Amino acid sequence: MPDECPNQTAQLKSGRFSPAPIWRVLKSTFTMNRYSAPAHVIGESHSGETVLLNLNTGVYFGLDPVGSRAWELLLQHGDLPAVVREMSNEFDVDEPTLNRDLEELLGDLTQRGLLLDNKTP
Repeated sequence: MPDECPNQTAQLKSGRFSPAPIWRVLKSTFTMNRYSAPAHVIGESHSGETVLLNLNTGVYFGLDPVGSRAWELLLQHGDLPAVVREMSNEFDVDEPTLNRDLEELLGDLTQRGLLLDNKTP
């Protein structure tokens, strides 16, 4: 670890350090994609479910296992068509229904400030 992070080194050695979820670390690489997580959103996954926290508002938002998978894939791929393709192979649902449900989820997350829609106006 770099010298400028002595507290992190001490915490890591003592076992108290809890690294940020991987999507928080990697999300800055997805800014050229249609969707990305804003810097003021943190999340934690446990037992297949995800809780998102908007640090600006203090509001929590829970995702069930299907929503959690959509969130994970969205942050990985950054666009809806790729998420629909992958999820349609993983779940027993037709693509039009999945696309409609995901558009509704993405709209809700965007409205709550938990997701950025980077489309060009």
